[in-house]
Amino acid sequence: MKIKSFIAGCVLVCCATVAVAQEGYYRLPMDIPLALSANFAELRSGHFHSGIDIKTGGVEGQTLYAAADGYISRIGIAPSGYGRVLYIAHPNGTTTVYGHMKQFSDEVEEYLKKERYRRKRHALDIYPDQALFPVKKGDVIGLSGNTGYSFGPHLHYEIRESGHQDPTNPIAAGHIVPQDNIPPTVYALYWIKVDTVAGVPVYAEPVAIRPVHTAAGKYTLSSVAQLKGKGYFAIEYNDTKNGVSNKFGIYKAIVKVDGEKVFEFVCDRYPFSQTRHINSTMEYDLHRKSSWSVLRLVRPHGNPIPMYKTPEGGGQIALDDESRIEIILEDDCGNATEIAFSATGVADDQHAVQPEGMVAVDNKKDFSLSTDGLTVTIPKGALYAPIFYKQEIVAPVVLKNPEVQVVSDFYKVGDESLPLFSAYRLTMECDIPTEMQRYATLALVGANGSISPVGGSVKDGRISVSTRAFGTYCVVLDVTPPTIKSLFADGADLSARKSFTVGIADDMSGVASFTATIDGKWIIFEQNVVRGTITHYFDKNIIERGVNHELVINVTDGRGNVTERRRTFKY
Repeated sequence: MKIKSFIAGCVLVCCATVAVAQEGYYRLPMDIPLALSANFAELRSGHFHSGIDIKTGGVEGQTLYAAADGYISRIGIAPSGYGRVLYIAHPNGTTTVYGHMKQFSDEVEEYLKKERYRRKRHALDIYPDQALFPVKKGDVIGLSGNTGYSFGPHLHYEIRESGHQDPTNPIAAGHIVPQDNIPPTVYALYWIKVDTVAGVPVYAEPVAIRPVHTAAGKYTLSSVAQLKGKGYFAIEYNDTKNGVSNKFGIYKAIVKVDGEKVFEFVCDRYPFSQTRHINSTMEYDLHRKSSWSVLRLVRPHGNPIPMYKTPEGGGQIALDDESRIEIILEDDCGNATEIAFSATGVADDQHAVQPEGMVAVDNKKDFSLSTDGLTVTIPKGALYAPIFYKQEIVAPVVLKNPEVQVVSDFYKVGDESLPLFSAYRLTMECDIPTEMQRYATLALVGANGSISPVGGSVKDGRISVSTRAFGTYCVVLDVTPPTIKSLFADGADLSARKSFTVGIADDMSGVASFTATIDGKWIIFEQNVVRGTITHYFDKNIIERGVNHELVINVTDGRGNVTERRRTFKY
């Protein structure tokens, strides 16, 4: 007890300020050869990758160790995200994070089991008292796994600043040292001219510039680049590491014009609250269509991410005479790639004009527009920059599933290639019988006819929802209940099994919730949304051995459709 109190007290005092961890402070979280599948701040859909992903040899169950002295400050169990995750706070002002775990240590598992039964909750996010679970560097904290939003066994590992929980780059800081002597690969440069019309930036179609590879980490162009107007470069690239085939992000990007640095981006740390600014950090439309990463070599106005080391607008270029351009990409292990070439500005007699039928929307002001039974309200700050906007009824889309019941017109809302930072409100008039209104949902329609329900509720002849995507919308009815699959046969003998797994799914509004009891008693299930399964592990202290039992499972979808299954079994 005295030892626990001493450790906890030390952490409480020392975490007040964030200190730089000294060399050798952390150990690797596993005793297997280090191999990575992802690194810090990679460009992901809607967020930067907040840590590194460490391979576990394609299997679950690798022993995990505390990276340094400290205490378990947070424990999470969730069907998505990090799945089973531990957070360990350290005296130097940092927190290490261990995600997608299969199992925690015995004492943590026992603590969580009691809490889950007491609260009758499958998912938990708990901040235990700092004296409850002290750890020493190298203590076993559990086993690696594949839980949460994970598509293969691995460990998601982070080192955060404890105060604001900002993730930091553990490789660039030297805490994790993978084998890597391979410089980044460049596939294309793009020149993107920018005009301003009615206060709205108008981006010309990107002009692809193909670099010529001359030596390891060296590129140039076959001729002088002719750059029209004022604009910036975007770069399409990939990075790799020794012994693995995975794609990685870069650590640093620099642009120089005639030796003067005009742009610098360094992936050292960022706040979680700013992670959605990634959509203006990447060249969004090019990136989502590419097999690689596409980074804007400019700091957009309104993008506060501290990884930018130059002011807003840095990287925007307007050339007159011939200039020397240098673009440097560096990975987190110090390998650098340079593209050096000459460029000159050329006369540009083409100027952008306001698109016909579109209105200017200022991202710093609230905006609302009602047309043809559709009202769209975009609050200030929801857009990354001012845009030109249009909404209209369009011809019906041929859906992939012809059985989907569409009960409205199809509306094209904005430009689907434009990302949003936060949600806007979409309200559509609809004439739906009262008894069917609870089944109605707004749905985003893909170009291929796919349907993605986004929810909403009907009131006074209108259905409304908050969404972060422009595109084509309609109202559909979801009257189909969820499915429960792979359930054992009635009367099955499960006495030799440690667990059973059931598949749950819904092809429209998605699984919203589930409940399960054995002999009327609430039981714990581990849910995995990637696989669409729930798993129960038998506990002899909860379920009596050698007798018959009854299982009842209820699954509810997003529109309130319910499916129930009952099974008797012997255990």
